[in-house]
Amino acid sequence: HEINQPLNSIKILADSLLYLNKKGKSIETPKIFENLQKISDQIVRIDEIIKQMRAFTGYRQGQAATKCDLNAAVEKTHELVKHQLSLKEITLHKKLGGGVKDVPGNVNIIEEVVLNLVINAIQAFEKVRGRAKEILCETRLEEDKVIFEVSDNATGIEDEIKERIFDPFFSTKTLDGGMGLGLAIVSTILNGYNGGIEVFNNDSGGATFRVELPAAPVRETHE
Repeated sequence: HEINQPLNSIKILADSLLYLNKKGKSIETPKIFENLQKISDQIVRIDEIIKQMRAFTGYRQGQAATKCDLNAAVEKTHELVKHQLSLKEITLHKKLGGGVKDVPGNVNIIEEVVLNLVINAIQAFEKVRGRAKEILCETRLEEDKVIFEVSDNATGIEDEIKERIFDPFFSTKTLDGGMGLGLAIVSTILNGYNGGIEVFNNDSGGATFRVELPAAPVRETHE
């Protein structure tokens, strides 16, 4: 369905030019290039869908059981999105706890999880005007679990959306804003590491995405 939509657009655009040519009607050069640009845009869209589906399938096939530093992933993500935060006048706060240096997961993949959730929080402010915009990234250790939370004070999430938000291709954004595979991939990655993710509305009026991963076992010391 997702690929058929842009394919139908490409066919309509191409057929319109072919029809005019067949009828012997003159076609202005700007009109030809306008349709070609639209066709090119739809091809790019299909390419993005295929790339995302390949990533989604790859994560479902399993991941290496290595370890990474969750706090380092948060710090790196902050550096990557600093420009976006500045442009959108969003303040990102960090509350990083101890005991989260050896969480299960390939470092690049866990960084992708963190980045996806922070970008999702940034996008939640698209329609927010006239007040302070804040995101909080928090890590902590709770018994045998590592907790990572990304909270915003944007507009929150409606109950009916919460039930579908981790489904592939579900998105509240426009078509130009993405195909909605980001959170589905995040959920799949975490499941592969025996973790999970949930979302709920917080006291600031925004949403909180809560990630849980198994904590590294405590090593016993012997004298």
